[in-house]
Amino acid sequence: MLTLYFHITHMDGSVLETEGQEYPDLYVATAEAMESLQELVATALLSRRQRIPLGIAICSEEGTILREVSVNAAVPETAQSHQASVFHSARYMRQLGKQCGRRE
Repeated sequence: MLTLYFHITHMDGSVLETEGQEYPDLYVATAEAMESLQELVATALLSRRQRIPLGIAICSEEGTILREVSVNAAVPETAQSHQASVFHSARYMRQLGKQCGRRE
């Protein structure tokens, strides 16, 4: 059994897990990290939090990163739609600025 730590990565830093969990192998831990990240992102989006997790780093007891699970891998549809909405919002704001006589 491996003792592994899931460190949650955000844009402005990481939340470090202080108590590790036991896993039979890295494959099982990765699947658990994917599921955890999906739940964390869903909770953040539903509660309209500004701080959406970007990923989980799976680390050994020594602190070595063994694997990283990104939000793009865990929830590709959500990540793509979020990126698209940011793009469309920025484009809309530029167009609105032009209509109001502002220059870019």
